[in-house]
Amino acid sequence: PQAVHFNSAYLGYHQQINRDNSGVSPYAKDMPTGHGMYRWHLLDPIRFSTRLKVTLQQIGDRGDHLFERRDDVTTVAYWYLTDPNGDGYSLPPKECRRPR
Repeated sequence: PQAVHFNSAYLGYHQQINRDNSGVSPYAKDMPTGHGMYRWHLLDPIRFSTRLKVTLQQIGDRGDHLFERRDDVTTVAYWYLTDPNGDGYSLPPKECRRPR
């Protein structure tokens, strides 16, 4: 089935990849479907003052039952400081900002 792509100012489903056509790998072939989606919380910001923890629950649907999925998910989060000079906050060194 062909994917229905949509984009709006605040959310969208803009990408579905079923095959690696990059030519980078000699082993390029059919692969599990990859999806690209976005959601901007400009109108309904998620406010926090010191810490933010986000968890994702991945539920699949086989038609007759739901199941827990094990997907490879990547996310990004942006935050904005109140003071353009940084509110006295500085980022830790890059070595300390690597994913766990």
